[in-house]
Amino acid sequence: MSTGSPLALWLGVAAVLAAALVAVVTALAWPRLQPSLLRLAPARRARVLTTLCLAPLGSGVVLALACLLPSLCAALWPALDHCTHHADEHLHLCLVHPPAAVLGLIAAVLGVTALALVLLRGAPGLVRLVRAHRTLARLHDATAPAELGVRSVDTDAAFSFAGGALRPTIYLSSGLRSRLSPPALAAVLAHERAHVRRRDVLRRHVARLGALLHGPGTARALLSALELACEQACDEEAAAALGDRVQVAQAIVAVARLAPRPPPALAVMAAGFTADALTQRVTALLATPTPEPAASRRSLALAAAALVVLAPALHHATETVLSLLART
Repeated sequence: MSTGSPLALWLGVAAVLAAALVAVVTALAWPRLQPSLLRLAPARRARVLTTLCLAPLGSGVVLALACLLPSLCAALWPALDHCTHHADEHLHLCLVHPPAAVLGLIAAVLGVTALALVLLRGAPGLVRLVRAHRTLARLHDATAPAELGVRSVDTDAAFSFAGGALRPTIYLSSGLRSRLSPPALAAVLAHERAHVRRRDVLRRHVARLGALLHGPGTARALLSALELACEQACDEEAAAALGDRVQVAQAIVAVARLAPRPPPALAVMAAGFTADALTQRVTALLATPTPEPAASRRSLALAAAALVVLAPALHHATETVLSLLART
């Protein structure tokens, strides 16, 4: 086993432990956090919920980077090497002084076990995703463009959805087109174009991936709240595009009577105008909209600065915890 392998494996174990801790904290905080999130504008709420879905995965990656940062500095400037201050048996997450190979075997067992559990949870969703991708490809080949960004599906079934993660396209059935009034159809298409602009299908895939590291109950709650936030954000964009919030609310009610929904085989690859959460969506449209704050990069810059400042402390604390784990 190369000297780099134990280091990578122990960094993986540290990332898993950080992810587990964040997942537990999120599960405990969710009941109190949910009411506060509902007061946010839908687009902002969707961003926060996406971040929460990715929090365990992100925390693991951030911790691994924080642990590597001091040793990277030591590799460039040997005077900054802090490993000489530790006892020999202290586990080193360091590029200059990597862990011993025997410690790498312990980390491999822990890391492989954690990876197997995540893959076991994610396997059914991956199978559905592959099947949906193939079905969507066949549907794309069998449909014709109706207008810019919209493909017409010749079927009596009533549905519309934005399908595809990387190159989303709107699919509108002739059955839905024939049953909706022109104002309602305009609202549906404005809503679907908002899904395309926001890349909500890709957002859902990324969120589902991150949610695999949450507990099953927390993952379901976060993804359900994210689904509502995305739908309401698209409702808001449609209302702004049409200049009429009531028109969008009426379209939601009209669609609810038809109960359209993307075909089951495509559900995982689609974000559609459905009647889900009817009451919340209509009520929000008939109320005064929550203002959306201007986007700012200040928080991202502050987070990066905090990571640099706290990296040595995180590095040392992680080494200490993993050293105790290795001894047990």
